[in-house]
Amino acid sequence: MFGMPPLNQFNIKEEEPVDPEPENREPSEPETPEENQRKIVVSNLPSTAHDEYLQMFFDNKRKFKGCDVYSVEMDEDGTSAIIEFETPEAVDIVLSKCPLKMMGQEVEISKYEPPPSVLLCTVEVTGPCSVVSEDYLEGLEMYFESKNRSGGDDVVDIKFDTLNNMVLVTFDSEEVAQRVVEKEQHSIKNEKLNVKIHIPSKKSENPDDMAEEMEEEEETEPPKTIKVKGINKSTSRDTVEFYFEHSRRSGGGDIETIKSDDEDEDVLYITFKSTEVAVSVSKRTHKLEGKSLNVSLYVPPVAPPSYDNKILLKGLQASTTQDCLFTFIEAKSGCVPETMDYHSEQEDVVIITFSEPPDFKKLESAFDKYKLEGASLKICPVPISNCIIVANLASDVTIDTIEFYFENKRKSGGGEVEKVVMNEDDTCLVYFADYTVIDDVLEKEHTLNRQLLDVKRYQECLGRPEGEIAESVLRLPEDLVLINVDAQKLKLMKYSDAFRLEIERQLDSCYATIVWPEEGGEVILKCTLTTEVKDCSKLIKTWKNTAAEIFEDFMKLIIVKKVQILQDIWGKVMEELQTFYLENPKTVAIFVDKNEGVITVAGIKKVAEDLSTKIENMTKVVMAK
Repeated sequence: MFGMPPLNQFNIKEEEPVDPEPENREPSEPETPEENQRKIVVSNLPSTAHDEYLQMFFDNKRKFKGCDVYSVEMDEDGTSAIIEFETPEAVDIVLSKCPLKMMGQEVEISKYEPPPSVLLCTVEVTGPCSVVSEDYLEGLEMYFESKNRSGGDDVVDIKFDTLNNMVLVTFDSEEVAQRVVEKEQHSIKNEKLNVKIHIPSKKSENPDDMAEEMEEEEETEPPKTIKVKGINKSTSRDTVEFYFEHSRRSGGGDIETIKSDDEDEDVLYITFKSTEVAVSVSKRTHKLEGKSLNVSLYVPPVAPPSYDNKILLKGLQASTTQDCLFTFIEAKSGCVPETMDYHSEQEDVVIITFSEPPDFKKLESAFDKYKLEGASLKICPVPISNCIIVANLASDVTIDTIEFYFENKRKSGGGEVEKVVMNEDDTCLVYFADYTVIDDVLEKEHTLNRQLLDVKRYQECLGRPEGEIAESVLRLPEDLVLINVDAQKLKLMKYSDAFRLEIERQLDSCYATIVWPEEGGEVILKCTLTTEVKDCSKLIKTWKNTAAEIFEDFMKLIIVKKVQILQDIWGKVMEELQTFYLENPKTVAIFVDKNEGVITVAGIKKVAEDLSTKIENMTKVVMAK
């Protein structure tokens, strides 16, 4: 074997097949900005599938390498979902893996076809009943067809909405409707009219149909909020506000509020003073400080019922004591805390329980105004749990059995079950449609398949059962055993300090250490995480995938080339080989096997390819002589 240079004499990144863009290079404008190209439709879903399961299924790096899920939107009956990825290429990756099974059931995957876009060509007209009525539709039609009087043009349709006591006037283009709305004043027979853009319901664009539906379902307020994803971390809040208030640049207008997402710092929610502005902004493409933004209308989810005497606190410093936090809350808000429960994995998240229901707005104002030991704290309500955790399950119990049992009111005290989620530790989570049944469930003793169950209320915002103390024991993942690793590449690692130290350094960055085999065999990766590492519980969940990817990616940088040598010229070839000069001797290794008549070259791609070609050419010359 020939020697190799110090680590700093070869740059592994230079040999990567893909050269990553420098951070200061402006990202290129996508050719097709429509997000629809990044979406798939998944149909025939299992009854227990949910959005979190779908997110984890398609984020699986081993099964779908290169796929990052951006969002999951399930339909109301839970039989299908729209999955949006970060890149269009992910759609092709998923389709190439079909057919796919989820929970043992084959699902249908297809590219997303967007529904026809809704044109905002209709205006709502309200005013005195003497002119805004079914009897005066002809007069209104003539008024709105007069460009001089109303700014309008040909009216395609006009009808009276009895439920909302207004007239809907439809033009043949959005431009005409917008022109009518922008006119300063409308009046007929000296009666003033109010005119604005009509945003049709998702369920029906027909006002009469809408009236029938709304007898059963309360109409939701049109969205005034947009969700903005992709803003640079360095972009100031003022810059964002100026951009979205500028009608020419963004289509925006007056802003009521701007809020950041609690979980995703890359997301902002911007609420405008009018629905029309929010709709206008959502229909445009946006770019701010050289970065493309993903903008969509946002309707906040209906908040579940919450405990009136608890708050969820996020952003706490690990060093902050319970006494310090309690004193801070009482001093700044006047509210008296009673207990504190830490999250099982996230050390900056706690639930505070008060002896009396606190003034939530007063607490929120105090945390917005003051920092605690340098930390900006955020609070939110604690949803009343609709979930129990079931332990000590028999090995042969199934999801269906669990669901049937807890839906049997007589046996379990339960009710309708939304879903059952099985955990790796032989426990399961049972979610009820009605959270109030949980008290009845907890009062009973439960036996399933002749085994006594351990049932407790589960607090999702704590990641653990109610009333338990978060365990401090860190459960490390099992050793990761890598098989079928190329023997020649392993030889290179064994004899090259440079290569070996580099892979060990990279693995150390993800808290993994490597056990090298004596002669071929299996490579073993061991987890080195400890409780002293920040977010260690989170890192454990992804440790195996991360360590395996680092090792595999490093091995891909090394190539192996073999050159066959005839036995009658072997000696001469070895003599010639000794005369070779290598510019980077520590980026490549040569292994010779006289019995097999093979010279093996292993190393960095370009160097190994050049050397193997040089050996082949030398062999031809020797043979010719």
